[in-house]
Amino acid sequence: MKVNWFFSICSITIIVAVALPQTSSAATSLTGSTGLVNIPTAYIISDGKIAFGVGYTDRNYSLLGPKYAQAAYYATAGYLPFLEVSLRVTVFPGRIGPGKYGSAKDRMASIKLKLLNESRYLPTVLIGSHDILTTYSYNDMHFGSEYVVLSKTYHLPFVDSLGVHLGYATKQIKKAANYSMVGTFAGVEIKLCRFLVAMGEYDTKKYNAGLRVTPFGDKISIDIDALDMRRVSGGVSFSFGL
Repeated sequence: MKVNWFFSICSITIIVAVALPQTSSAATSLTGSTGLVNIPTAYIISDGKIAFGVGYTDRNYSLLGPKYAQAAYYATAGYLPFLEVSLRVTVFPGRIGPGKYGSAKDRMASIKLKLLNESRYLPTVLIGSHDILTTYSYNDMHFGSEYVVLSKTYHLPFVDSLGVHLGYATKQIKKAANYSMVGTFAGVEIKLCRFLVAMGEYDTKKYNAGLRVTPFGDKISIDIDALDMRRVSGGVSFSFGL
């Protein structure tokens, strides 16, 4: 789906959201972990909260692309004020899996551990890992990455807030067949109002942009993204307290 559809979809989504009651929100990324489009931030889902969602990635940026798109179905939970855990199944529609039964799938777990809370002068500091374990060999780990990320939020006169994020991901800690991120990543998010966040990022491979609409606060989040500023992807998540 090309980027000209991105603006049409965004316009419709915003119109619908404006008509609904609004509260503040934060949400998961396409990966299932809290973040922007693809990159993680140092912020985590609230303690005692769980989110279920799906993130769709255009086939041109899929792990098995450009022939097959990918859809990541996930559950992400806040466990203690400093810990987030995600379980994810990535499905590649149209690609037959082992045994020639159903679509090919990849299962993974991710973890985020907050080391330092944000203060007036210091950012939030967090370490995390994608695809942290496997029941087979490293050849079955396709989204591996260990990273550290810093996040800081500023309150400005003309927008609700500005979030700035900077991190570094490495492949030196754990061997994997493929890595989701290697190198420096960065992003910004501008909360334009209570229900709308504009996002921009560099995910170590490409530049992405997106809009996040939260029509019911932290209960529902809808992401419309442009990967590499060209291909539309997106996701939706639902969250509630345990």
